[in-house]
Amino acid sequence: MRFSWSLILLTVSLLTFTECKTVQTPSQTSTTETDRKASKATSEKRYTATITQEGFIDCFDETADAPAVWCEASAILFDGNDILVASDKDVPGGKASVFYWAYRNDEFTRPGQKPGGYLTSEAFSIGKKYEDFALTPNGQYAFLTTAFDRVKPDSKEWNGYNTILYWNTNNRNDVKVLGATPDDPTSISLRDQISRLLTSPEFPNGAPYFKVEGLAATDDRLYLGIREEGAKYDAFQYKIKLLVAPYRIDQGQVSLTGPFQVAADFDLATAYPSLPKPLAISSLEYDKVHDQFYVLTSYENGEQLGAYLWTVDLENLGANKLRPVIDYRNGSVLKFDHKAEDLTIITPRRLMVIHDDDRVLTKVGTQTRKPNQSAYSIVEFR
Repeated sequence: MRFSWSLILLTVSLLTFTECKTVQTPSQTSTTETDRKASKATSEKRYTATITQEGFIDCFDETADAPAVWCEASAILFDGNDILVASDKDVPGGKASVFYWAYRNDEFTRPGQKPGGYLTSEAFSIGKKYEDFALTPNGQYAFLTTAFDRVKPDSKEWNGYNTILYWNTNNRNDVKVLGATPDDPTSISLRDQISRLLTSPEFPNGAPYFKVEGLAATDDRLYLGIREEGAKYDAFQYKIKLLVAPYRIDQGQVSLTGPFQVAADFDLATAYPSLPKPLAISSLEYDKVHDQFYVLTSYENGEQLGAYLWTVDLENLGANKLRPVIDYRNGSVLKFDHKAEDLTIITPRRLMVIHDDDRVLTKVGTQTRKPNQSAYSIVEFR
């Protein structure tokens, strides 16, 4: 239960974020005042923001094998109580690759240098290579998807890479699998219908290979973001494609009530030719307050990493139009100097972004990333 998790957090006091604060907005106001102002204009779409804080999180302790084991944080979620982070690689020591920090009054509970804990439900060991969290608009249910980027013919060995988990945020120990069947505890049953939607002249019946890196939930629709599609893991096209399926929750059970369909297919290379290429989706999040989606796109060219933040409402979703978030400090498109992997909404005007820089020794200010760390950014909207 959430109450028991909080007791554990307060008892062990092992929580922290290693911070390196950067540019702050000229006049900081309290969260209460900020949220009150934001709630008065729920219909206002926000397109200007800036990065107000950046730093590193420690995913696990520094160990002797740390140079061989890197933190590659790929998903983040504020569930109203704690910050949850998932890695797309296994964590040393046999711990779950989903862990958390307490978040109270705009601060991460300290004073240790490791997460407050690791989620212990056995269901978290079913999935492999986690990529994105999602939260229902009422905050009652959380989802976590894997990449769906591999399967082994005539074998169930890799089925765990095709898994969507969900749970009531009041009970992280009761985790279920979307689309599980009596024959398989994963979501492999969804794979074929997703593949069939990813058609092209080369693959008229659907791409045999694809990679999911986005997940979002409205009240009755579940969205997937497709980052890669093609023949195989080393022969694909980068994409910013969204799929959508209706769902319902009945007595704690989530089920899809219809098949996935293509909701949008964005072409930023044509719309914004001056931006680095190739840009592909790395996160998707629904903002219930402003009735819009946030979309993260990232690129990686060797050790050259970067990402951009966009918004789109439901009206322009079908029109395949993304609107860039503008950095109000300089008027340019807001840019991250990391490979941004996922974002979560902290308040109606504050986002937190987690970065997966693979094994690149990126910097935040004068600090250089350690193998057991991942970078994060706080984005504030005007």
